[in-house]
Amino acid sequence: MIQSMDENRERITLLVPAYNEEKSIGKCIKSIDGQILSEKLKVLVIPNGCSDRTTEIVKREISLAKNKLISWEVIELSEGNKVRAINEGVRKAETEFVATMDSDSWIRPELISMTIKKMSEEPKLMILGAIYEPDFSKSIKGSLLEQFQKILYYNLLVSTFRIPIGRFMAFRKNSIPEIPQTIAEDTWLALETIKKYGNESVRVDNDLVVHYQPTLNWVDFIRQETRFVRATEVMFDRYPELKKIYEETNMKLKKPFEARMNEISELMKKDEIPQERLLQARNLLIPLLKENAAMVKDQPIMSDGRWEVIDSTK
Repeated sequence: MIQSMDENRERITLLVPAYNEEKSIGKCIKSIDGQILSEKLKVLVIPNGCSDRTTEIVKREISLAKNKLISWEVIELSEGNKVRAINEGVRKAETEFVATMDSDSWIRPELISMTIKKMSEEPKLMILGAIYEPDFSKSIKGSLLEQFQKILYYNLLVSTFRIPIGRFMAFRKNSIPEIPQTIAEDTWLALETIKKYGNESVRVDNDLVVHYQPTLNWVDFIRQETRFVRATEVMFDRYPELKKIYEETNMKLKKPFEARMNEISELMKKDEIPQERLLQARNLLIPLLKENAAMVKDQPIMSDGRWEVIDSTK
């Protein structure tokens, strides 16, 4: 049921950068159209450098959209570059709040309204992130891959220091600088905000949930997780002051190791995951990903810091 406060107001703009996401962008657009809103929403979909049917599908889905409180705009960019797409969207946004979401994700119906409410009630909050919850409906139930992916998700749930990531994050437009041409741009933005405004300015909220499809085979899983590890390393190499902020904040807020492991263990029991998987994740999976990231080094990264287009997911 759509509530009616002030239907002429627009307080938030949602940016959806999209690079060759023809398989997932339709579901993303439908989830936005399904938002239960109390205020108007502006959505800027930004296909950048797409060589598939992403733009065509976006325009088709928008033409079928039914939510009268949403206004849509498609901004096509010739180059596949997520940072430039976000910066372009922020420049065009005229609202108090701006949010970004990944085009291979989908959001729950109440997410946008809850985001506006939480940021309105907390003036010191500059960036608000969502919990990213994997949808395992297409995974092989009980497989080793599914179990390891669930353990990584549990680790996120029990963590007390969490950095908002690009699957969904909202911020105050006037408080955010232009993002430099870097990878791990979401981590950069969160840490740069902590540096400027303090720890309380950035938060991941359990009430906000964004879904995504986890990888369905080991090759894609290792490639994706390796990219996450390596992207963060490259960003920290370029901005050592942000690495220091991350380490200091993590040390200050991090939950004791044993308590964290116990909480993960309890979640594993509910999902009937063998307890030895936790030890295997710590001693085998995580070191494997770190070693793979070290072997990759700068090979998939272009001279200006971007991922090679062929390997990009955005």
